[in-house]
Amino acid sequence: MKAGISFFLYTLLFLSISVGSPLDVQSSFELQKANEYLQNRGELFFKFKVESPSILDKITHDISIDKVEGLEVFAYANQDELEAFQKHGIPFVTQTPPSLTGEKPQMSDYADYVAGKAQAEWDKYPTYNAYLDIVKGFETKFPQFCKVSKIGESVKNREILAVKVSSNVDKDEKEPKFLATGTIHGDELLGYMLLMRMIDYLCSNYQQNQTAKKVLDSTELWIIPLANPDGTYSGGNNTVWNSRRQNANGQDLNRNHPDPSRGWNVRLQKETKVLCDFDADYNFIMGLDIHGGMENIVYPFAYARKKPVDEQWWKYIALNYVQEARKVSSNYLSSPRSSGLGSAGIDYYTAQGTRIDYPYYHRHNRCVTLELNSRKKLPENQLNQRWNYNKNAIIGLFLEMLNGLRGTITDKNTGRPVKAKVFVENLDRDSSFTYSGAKYGDYYRPLYEGNYSVTYSADSCEEQTIRNIRVRNGVATVKDVELNCDFVGIKNDKPIYSSAMSITKSNTGVLIKLAKSAHNRKVLIYSLQGQLVQSLIDKNKSGTLFWDYTNQNNRPVGNGCYLIHVDNVLSGMSRRITISR
Repeated sequence: MKAGISFFLYTLLFLSISVGSPLDVQSSFELQKANEYLQNRGELFFKFKVESPSILDKITHDISIDKVEGLEVFAYANQDELEAFQKHGIPFVTQTPPSLTGEKPQMSDYADYVAGKAQAEWDKYPTYNAYLDIVKGFETKFPQFCKVSKIGESVKNREILAVKVSSNVDKDEKEPKFLATGTIHGDELLGYMLLMRMIDYLCSNYQQNQTAKKVLDSTELWIIPLANPDGTYSGGNNTVWNSRRQNANGQDLNRNHPDPSRGWNVRLQKETKVLCDFDADYNFIMGLDIHGGMENIVYPFAYARKKPVDEQWWKYIALNYVQEARKVSSNYLSSPRSSGLGSAGIDYYTAQGTRIDYPYYHRHNRCVTLELNSRKKLPENQLNQRWNYNKNAIIGLFLEMLNGLRGTITDKNTGRPVKAKVFVENLDRDSSFTYSGAKYGDYYRPLYEGNYSVTYSADSCEEQTIRNIRVRNGVATVKDVELNCDFVGIKNDKPIYSSAMSITKSNTGVLIKLAKSAHNRKVLIYSLQGQLVQSLIDKNKSGTLFWDYTNQNNRPVGNGCYLIHVDNVLSGMSRRITISR
C-alpha cells in the first residue's frame, strides 16, 4: 500500500515538474482555443478577472473591452492585441462569440416590402443585398422625405449608405442637423434594424402623426444604419450568423477615431475615415450611436476619467430617454447605471477613439451612445418589442435639438449670415462650444436650464457678449444676434514689417520670435477694435514669447483678426493674424 502511495506521489511530482502548474495547463489550453478562433474568425472573445478596476486603464489600450461586471471583464482582441494583453500576465477564458450562440437567425430578402407590395414586419434580419434594397428604396418609396447617398465603402468594398430624412429633402433648409449611426460594432445587430425602421416610420406617418410631422418639418436627420457592414456580414452576405465586432482588418471602429488624448495621430480604418469625412461636411448639433450587449445611456467622456462641462444636460437627456422608454416597459433599462448618471469614462473604463468623444471634441456635436439590449444578437421575435420600447425615446432625442439656446447670427451692416463661435462664459471648455451655420447663420446650443452669459465672435467681427440669458428645460430660448463686422478700430500709421518678427500659429497658441534688436521688449496684442487684449514681456531677453489665445483675464479669446505689436520699436514692427479654431 505504501509503495502504491509512493508511486502515486512520485508520478504527481513528475507531472507537475514536466507539465507545470494547473494554471499553466489552463492557460495553454485556453491559448490553443484562442488561436483557433483567431485563425477561423480573426477575432477572439474572452473574459478575465482583475484585482482592481484601476488596472483597466493600463489594459484598455491593448484590447477592446466590451463590458465590465464587477471585477470580471469581457473583451475582444485580434492576434496582435492578444499578444499585447498576455504581457500583463492575466489568465483569460475563451468565450463563444455572441453571434454564434442561440439559434441561427432566419434571414429575409424583404422582397415584398422592397417591391411595395406589403409593409415590412421588421421581424427578420435582412441579407446584405436586402439591406441595400431597403435603404436605397427609401428614396423611391418616400421621394419627398428621403435622399440616399453612398458615402464610402468598407474594407471589402461593401457600401456605406447615409439617408437624409426631412421634408423638402432636396433643399438645405434652416434646420438643426442630427446624425444617427448604427452597428459600428458588427455583431450588435439591433442598431441598424431600429434605424431602418425609424426612417420608414417617420416617412410613413408624416400625414397622420403630428410628432413625425414635427421631426420632418423642423429638423434634418442623417441616418447611417450600418457603419460596419463587413463585421455584420462576416459570415457571408446571406447571414448575420458569425458576425463580428471588428471590421475586416480586425480593428474596432469604435476605438479608431481621433480624440483629445491622441488627436489625429491615429491610423484611420477605411470605414472610420468615411465617418470622419462625413462628420466634417455638416454642422451636426446632436447625434446617437446605437450599441448592444448591455442596457445604458452613455455620454462623454470615454477617453479619460473626467466629466463634460455640461454634465447636467447630459444627465437630463439620459433620464428623459429612460423615462420615455419605461412608459412602454417599466422594467426596461433597469440596471443601476441605466439612469445615465455617469459618463463612460467614470463609470466603466477608459476607451480611446469612440463615437461619443470624437464628435463632441472635434466637431462640437453632442453624440450619445445608446446601449439598448443586453444581448448583441437579439432573437428576431424580440425586434418589434425593442422597437416599441425605444421609438418615442429616440424621437425625443431628435426634438431635443429644438430646445436650449438658439437663434440667428447676422452681420449688422449687411444683414448677411455669419458663421460665428458661440461660447458660454464660465462653462465652455474641451471644445464644448458650438458654431453657427455659414449658410443661414443659425445656431443651436443645448443647455441645461439656468442663466448664462454668451459670447459671440467671428472673423473680422466685433465680439459681443450677452449676459443673463435665461434658459429653461424643454423649450427654446431664441436669441438673435447682430455682429458689427468688417470694423477696424485701430489705425496702423506705420508700415508693417515682418522681417524682424516671425509668428507660428498652432491650435494652442502663437509662438512669437523677435529679432535681436527687439529683445527685452513688450509685445502687445490688440483686437481690430483697438482694445488691448494681452501683453507679453520678454523678461529673460530670449526673444521668444508665446500667446495662448487668452486675454488679460485668462479667458479664451474668440475667433477673429488680431494685431501683434512690439512696443517701443521705431520701425513700428507689427503683424496681423487671424484666429480660426
